Amino acid sequence: MTRSTTTRRTLAAVALAAVCALPACSSAEGTDEAGASSPATSAASDSPAAPDETAEGTDAPVVDEAGEPVATDPPRPEATDVVLSNAYWDPAEAALFASGYVSPVIEDGGTCTIEVSRDGNTVRATTDGLADASTTVCGGLALPGDELRPGTWSVVLRYESGTASGESEPLEVEVPE
Repeated sequence: MTRSTTTRRTLAAVALAAVCALPACSSAEGTDEAGASSPATSAASDSPAAPDETAEGTDAPVVDEAGEPVATDPPRPEATDVVLSNAYWDPAEAALFASGYVSPVIEDGGTCTIEVSRDGNTVRATTDGLADASTTVCGGLALPGDELRPGTWSVVLRYESGTASGESEPLEVEVPE
């Protein structure tokens, strides 16, 4: 027998052993000769064991009266983060654009405001916040260039609603001559 034949036979034996380790090949109690589950076993294996409903402070899922898991979110932090993720001058549009988000707030209708300041002058633009999957988005904020003198402007994003408020860290944007 050649080495190649021995290797193939060994691989075939290993594959056969792996296949027979599957539940359909076993003769465990509750299966018939064809490997099908008996009705009594099937009913028990189809319903998951109900986790402890009083497991507060653990990673155990919450279940309803039928023992089914219920989707829950973790508690949200008390603090509201307002993030100015983007602020820039667009020479093609001759305008200052900004966008950001509010976390962990997820709601429609709050007011997003960019406040652009330089040398005691302040210009503002507002838009409604839009709920996203995990934040409130403040997008599409723009100020036309004719409202801004050339120079370095400080841009801050503010958010205000009935449930949350906050302010971002400032970013600087250079408005050219």
